[in-house]
Amino acid sequence: MRTVLIDNGYEVRCLDIKNPSLEGDHPISVTDESALTKLVEDYMPAVVFHLAALHFIPYCIEHPVETLETNVEGSLNLFNACLRLNKKPLVIYASSAAVYKPSGASHTETDELGAIDIYGESKIIIEKLSRHFINQTDLPIVGVRFSNVYGPGDNIDHVIPAIMTQIVSGQKKIILGNTTTFRDFVHVSDVVAALFEILKKGKRGDIYNVSTGEGMSINNLILMIINIYEKLTGTKILSASDSGLIRKNDREKLILSNRLMQKDYSWNPKVTIENGITDLLNTAIRSKKHK
Repeated sequence: MRTVLIDNGYEVRCLDIKNPSLEGDHPISVTDESALTKLVEDYMPAVVFHLAALHFIPYCIEHPVETLETNVEGSLNLFNACLRLNKKPLVIYASSAAVYKPSGASHTETDELGAIDIYGESKIIIEKLSRHFINQTDLPIVGVRFSNVYGPGDNIDHVIPAIMTQIVSGQKKIILGNTTTFRDFVHVSDVVAALFEILKKGKRGDIYNVSTGEGMSINNLILMIINIYEKLTGTKILSASDSGLIRKNDREKLILSNRLMQKDYSWNPKVTIENGITDLLNTAIRSKKHK
């Protein structure tokens, strides 16, 4: 996101409590209301991308209070800080596919909400907070519900990084939990492109799904990654499911329709899952060789 913004003439500052990567970044938590408010007042941004959250669901389930403090209280702090400015910035915040009520069908933006875990619940609360600010103030806010985002820079133990880590570390058998579920995997570069379109033309109060609109079972995902890895290296890999890793409460399918993004922005995802995985594996293999 940073690169695209800079390439288009924007001055960028990043708040990241864990990974401030460049000079001028700020290791500030969104839960630190005073520090966050001062920073927003100092910079007076034209646009704020609110992507901060605890989002690894097993961790969120084990730490519900921290999840609510970071996701909900942090969002409230940011909305309030932006509201204090005379010239209100456009706030584009990340919601999630996890807000929807479970269904076998592809979700549209008007579908009923109904989270099954604390992470999804936290995102529903944030959406309600944003609606309050939209109705009661002049702060322009746009929400974006992401499906399963993957790509470079994801160091959290989501399903694709978990598979990659096991393969590249030399394991001959990939171990995961429930492999029968279906998910909608969208590449981070397509997410960035969608966010940039919303930055240019987003309307106050809008909310969009950003996804491929296509589901893939984890079984097929594993097989595809294994096949690509075998073609690249000649190494044979097996896979297996560990019942101890299966979540007690999981969705069979979670797929988002992206038709509204297509209609309003002529946006379509460009990176196929095969090409995205191939690039990730090539990068991981090269990195391992140079260690």
